[in-house]
Amino acid sequence: MARAILRGITNAMTQTTVEQPLSNSRPKRILLVEDDVRIVNFMRRGLEAEGMTLDVAWAKAPALQLAESHRYDAIILDIYLGDDNGLELCRNLRQRAITSPILTMTAKDSMELREASVQAGASAYFAKPFSFDDLLNTLEKACRGHSKIDEATTSGVADAMTSLNDGLPSSR
Repeated sequence: MARAILRGITNAMTQTTVEQPLSNSRPKRILLVEDDVRIVNFMRRGLEAEGMTLDVAWAKAPALQLAESHRYDAIILDIYLGDDNGLELCRNLRQRAITSPILTMTAKDSMELREASVQAGASAYFAKPFSFDDLLNTLEKACRGHSKIDEATTSGVADAMTSLNDGLPSSR
């Protein structure tokens, strides 16, 4: 009930459509930014078999365009994208207020890359080759943490709106 009220308040304030919160009953929508067709095909088969929708961007520019035009439950991106830099893409996504969890992956595993991923705004990091189960666990953990943040933010906005309304004179 509180979420429905909050959605109505938010709609009235911003005059935009507020998307429903993440739900376990609908497939997750994932953006994969990867330039290796074998990895794309492997991940597409696995994620779609798990009921997820997968959009693919092969480079930085289309990834930015997709991320800004759709709401993704998670973004998985390769750190090395041919001529593009995945860490720079991660920073760009965060600078553009894209709040979806970002999972970075690379074939060159090192502590420096892990730290650089976190500093760029990544939610998680994993090295290639990886097991599909590890990918799913990392993805689920990142999405679960993100939905808790969304709920806390929503709750905080509702509390703020209630506080504001309590201070207003009655219109009776």
